[in-house]
Amino acid sequence: MGPGYFVIAILGCADGGSSCTQVATLQTRYESAAQCSAATTAALEANTNFDYPTLLARCTHCRHMRAEWLDGVRHGLHCVSCCAGLTAALFVFGVMDLRAMALVTLAITAERLLPSFRRVPQVIGIVLVLLGLMIIAGSSRL
Repeated sequence: MGPGYFVIAILGCADGGSSCTQVATLQTRYESAAQCSAATTAALEANTNFDYPTLLARCTHCRHMRAEWLDGVRHGLHCVSCCAGLTAALFVFGVMDLRAMALVTLAITAERLLPSFRRVPQVIGIVLVLLGLMIIAGSSRL
C-alpha cells in the first residue's frame, strides 16, 4: 500500500451493521495491518460510549503527508506532459482565440474519454500537422 501507517476507526452503525458512520478515530498508530487488527477488539471494548445499536472497529490506512504530496506532483507532471503538445499548439494558433481553445478542449476530452486510446492522439497529431501546413501555405501567399 505504500508508505504510511494504520489507525483504528470506530464506526457507529444502524441495526444489522448497515449505514455506518465514523464516530471516532483513535490516535494510536500501527505500522502494519496485522498489528492494527490485533488491537481492534480492545479498542472496541474501550469505546462503548457511543449511542448506536452496533459499533464496529476497522483499521484504516493513512499515508504520510509527504507521500500524498509526491503523488500529487507525479499526477501533475503526468498531466502536463500529456497536454504539453496541445498547449503548445494553442500558443501557435492563438491563446485568446475561442475557436482554438474549443478545439484544444475537444482534443483533450477526446483523448481522455474515447475508448480507442491509441488512435485518438494519432488523429489529433495528423490534424495539427495539416493545420500547421495550412498556416504555412497561407503565410507564403502574403
